[in-house]
Amino acid sequence: MDSITDRIALIYENEKLDRHINENEKLDQRKFAKIVGLNEGSFRNLLSKGGYPSMDTILRIIAKFPKYSVEWLLTGEGSMIKCDPLNVGDDLFSRIKKQGLVPFFSDAQMRKRNYDLDVLFREEEPDGFIKIPGINVDVFFTVSGFGMEPKIFSGDTIGAVRFENIEKPDPDKIYLIVTNDDRMIKNLERDENESDFLWAVSPNHPRFKIYVGEIRRIFQIVFIGRSV
Repeated sequence: MDSITDRIALIYENEKLDRHINENEKLDQRKFAKIVGLNEGSFRNLLSKGGYPSMDTILRIIAKFPKYSVEWLLTGEGSMIKCDPLNVGDDLFSRIKKQGLVPFFSDAQMRKRNYDLDVLFREEEPDGFIKIPGINVDVFFTVSGFGMEPKIFSGDTIGAVRFENIEKPDPDKIYLIVTNDDRMIKNLERDENESDFLWAVSPNHPRFKIYVGEIRRIFQIVFIGRSV
């Protein structure tokens, strides 16, 4: 099959034939969309007009019809039908990550897990997945707050990677800092007099110190996307 939309159409036709033969049931596009949990009009448009489906659509189809291979659906490679039931969880996320697809979490989801990606990946279903050629990040998320304007605005989509070199931040870079009690997006500077502290700097607030021992995790912001 030429595209992922073609393969989704094949799944639909296969399920329609299977139900007709085995259950004497008519499965039209409306019923298929209802089973999967999709908007009927959106599903019809996907099949008739083509285009790339959202990752939410792909995840829903895989969850409802686990006999179909993830690799086949995403890439067209391998067998259409799996031999074993699909484990929709870490296995699915690892397979998706290999395709260059990055999980996208809303700010509400990120706040719910205090920006702990390990917990997010295990326990939360992303709002979707994003693939941007040339952009290699661990996660995409939306921003709330105005502290970094005009560099970053509320509602922007941010791509971030884990930052491990906490003792040597680049003052020209932007970071998401998660402490025991707070989270913030700031520039970071070393304190030349006290090595256990970093300066948090932003355009719209006074700079202040952060005790390194209170920092749980730092992400470096490497992508900023804005709706137009």
